[in-house]
Amino acid sequence: MPNLNPQMPQRQMPTGGNTSQTGLIIAIVAVVMALIAGGVYYMKFQQSVAVPPVGVQDQIAPAADSTTSIDADLGATEGINLDAEFQDIDADLKTL
Repeated sequence: MPNLNPQMPQRQMPTGGNTSQTGLIIAIVAVVMALIAGGVYYMKFQQSVAVPPVGVQDQIAPAADSTTSIDADLGATEGINLDAEFQDIDADLKTL
C-alpha cells in the first residue's frame, strides 16, 4: 500500500500466524529435563534407604557384655593355633 500522506509514517501490518514457537519448545524441554532429574533423584533416594523388614529386629540377639560371657568367649578361642592355621593357608596357596 503506497504512502498517500507523506507526513504520516507507513505502518507495517502484522503477518498473522507466523509466530515463533521457540519459547514453547524451550519450555517443554525444560519441563521434560526437570521431570527426568526428579525421577533420577527419586530412584537414587529410594535405593539408599534400606529399611529392615518387620520382625528382623526380634531375631537379633542382644550382645552379652558380662565378664563371664567375655571370659567364656576368650576360653573358646584359646584352643585355636593361629600359627598352624597360617601354615595351612600358605600350603594351600602354594598349590595354586
